[in-house]
Order: sequence, then C-alpha cells, then structure tokens
Amino acid sequence: MPDRFVVVPFDCVGSGYARYADSSCIDTSYINVVYRHVFRTSEDSSSRPKDLPKQCIENLLAGKNHTLYIGHKGQGAHTLKAVVGLEESIRHNNEVSARQQEQINSGIIDAISPFYLWILKNNVSFVQKVAIADQWANLLDESDYPGQPEGLANFYDEPFPEFSWEITGDTAEVFGYDCIRAECDFRGRHWTAWFAPEIAVNEGPWKLRGLPGLILKAEADGGWFTYECVGIDTEPRPIYRYHYDNERTMKYKRYMKYERHCFEDAIYILWDLLLPVMREDMLKAGAGSIPYYPMEYLPGKNESGKREK
Repeated sequence: MPDRFVVVPFDCVGSGYARYADSSCIDTSYINVVYRHVFRTSEDSSSRPKDLPKQCIENLLAGKNHTLYIGHKGQGAHTLKAVVGLEESIRHNNEVSARQQEQINSGIIDAISPFYLWILKNNVSFVQKVAIADQWANLLDESDYPGQPEGLANFYDEPFPEFSWEITGDTAEVFGYDCIRAECDFRGRHWTAWFAPEIAVNEGPWKLRGLPGLILKAEADGGWFTYECVGIDTEPRPIYRYHYDNERTMKYKRYMKYERHCFEDAIYILWDLLLPVMREDMLKAGAGSIPYYPMEYLPGKNESGKREK
C-alpha cells in the first residue's frame, strides 16, 4: 500500500480553473467592493446538492483607468493536497464531507463562479476583456488530473454594453447606504439593481454599470442571479491583468455559440470520459445535453430568458 495519497476534494474536481502563470500591474484602485454572488444552476427546488443555490465571494476594484471584477479564485487555481498515510487521507475527506453537509443544511453551497474568471474594464477605450475558464477543454486535457492545474482560459473583448436603466424612485437600505431601485432588460434577463447615489462610482458587479451611483445589490429573474455588497474599503490596491499557461482569444459571439454548444452536445463533447456503452445508454434515455442557464444569452436570441428550443 502506498504511503502517500493525493487527495482531490470533491468540491474542487471539475472546477475548470486555468492555471495562473503571471500578472502585470496596470492600475491602482481607489475603492474596493466585496459582493456575495448567489446563483442557481437548476430549476429544481429539491434539497439535492446539485440543485441547491451556489454562492461565492467576488471583488470589484475600481481605478482611474481600469476596473477589475474578479472572483476570489480568478487569479489562482485549485491545487492538489498531498497527505501522508491512509488515516490522514480519510480524515481530510471526512472534513470536506462535513463542510458540504453543513452547506446542504443551510440550503446553499459554497462554489466558484463558472461564468468568468474576471472582467477587466478599460475606462479609456471603453472596451472590456472577459476571461472564462474552459471547463470543457479542461476536463479533456492530457494532465494526470483532469480539470486541475493545466487548463484553458478563454478570452473575448467587447465594447462596454449599453444598459437602458429605468430608475423607479423606490428606495431601500443596502449595506448601510440609502439606495434607489433601477430596472433594465439585458441580454435575455431582467435585472433589478439598487444603487447608492452617495458613492459616485458608476460601476457595479459583473458587467452591470451605468447608474449615477455604485450598484450595491442586483438581482436577475426573481433570484436566478443575485449580487449583494458585503464589504467596502478605500485602501489603494494594485489592479492586475492576469495571464495563464494556456489562453485562447475568441470573438464574443463565437464564444457564446461555443459555450451553448458545449451544453447542448455535452455527451458527445465529453465522450472521452464515458464508456461507449454508458454513452449509448444515456442517449437512449434522452440524455445528451446539460441544462443551459447562462447569465446572458447571445444578443438577438432568447430575449425571454428561456432556453431556446
């Protein structure tokens, strides 16, 4: 029996995170905001772990020339943990199992955003660069531990999106600030946002921006995606452009079509991971695709926010 075990916690497997290789400092922030991002990945409301809402902590760093929106793992990668001895291996896995059971009991699972690594907004050119870890390519890579260190990061550039906000005049307190409600439709989803005029920053979580004050809370389609501020500070922090071992640049529309194809033809794309007989059985049973619930749909399609047939 080997005396060393490599333990890959089940909450890390399949994370699809690309390995961070280097970074370059391009700006300094004057305000930093921490958001709790809660999102659903299923229409099922059962208590099964895969159907529970997920949550992660994400950060907005606003500087003079650049704004970076990044998840807490956007600049790094999950790492394998080497443990010595069978007893330590069992203890480690039991600890991970206990943590997830606590999350199940609370009705929400800690996770990592599958929607992006980060979004870097250039406030001079009004173009933003979006980085997304390719969980599909990473599952099919040639590393010893699929989905782990060696992975692919997809990039696309797009002009700052236009948001046709309607300010309703309704008010509420968010994180101790008096906020005003605004609503808009954006790429297939209806967003409700609460912004603080007291904080003269026209930014917000994810791609959301363009209101006369910092967006402290935003919700799409009745709770499918929710962001809420849980921290603010004004300590100057470096804003980095992160680089990865394996990068691929695509056009925005090309990436969105690729992402959708990965979900709709999942069984064929992941065929290397399945025994042929298992794949055929799944196809006969009506499988072959994974429900597709993105934060945004390709412009011009899915305006209702429903999956296109």
